Amino acid sequence: MPGPAPTRTREEIATAAIALADAEGIAAVTMRRVAAEVGLAAMSLYNYLPRKDDLYDLMLDAAMGELDLDTTPSGDWRADLHAVARQLRRFMHRHPWFPTLAPARATRATFGPNNLRYCEYLLGVLAPGGMNPGTALEAVVAFTFTVATHVNGELTTTNHDLGTRLADLREALSTNQFPLFAAAIAATDPTEDIETRFHRTMTRLFDGLTSV
Repeated sequence: MPGPAPTRTREEIATAAIALADAEGIAAVTMRRVAAEVGLAAMSLYNYLPRKDDLYDLMLDAAMGELDLDTTPSGDWRADLHAVARQLRRFMHRHPWFPTLAPARATRATFGPNNLRYCEYLLGVLAPGGMNPGTALEAVVAFTFTVATHVNGELTTTNHDLGTRLADLREALSTNQFPLFAAAIAATDPTEDIETRFHRTMTRLFDGLTSV
């Protein structure tokens, strides 16, 4: 006999889980807690999502639905990628759990509709660059992971923290045992604007893509 009809939608579950992660961090997202947030009994959520992994996949894909990917690429793939990078960075700052969770789940071959839409859009952005399809897909992965890694650094390290770390490093390097490392640290500006730093990181990545 068929089981009971569902009383909640996957969209409602995803919305509740995302709100919980935004407010309290990804560690707060448990099956029991999300079930309570949508008014289900503790074990009832497993009728919708058999595993916690499935809940994470649902969250990641649902969150990506926020991305505005309706603009037609201009044909200048670098400019278009910079625009996507800025949007993706703002998105990850709104959902600070995303740049940690998404890369950790990269080995799971799960592509929801919003993830597929994102990949398709980026492949269209990269098309004028003349990459073969396989290289272009690798570029999409590298681009996304680079943004996520950079944003993780922004979320966990303030300019004040960076300045303190650099000061400690300079003191440790004052013995002149590591001259190359010392020169690199001396050339680092802890007060540099984070948007400038992000733009430079992306530009260097794009330069690397063209050399493949």
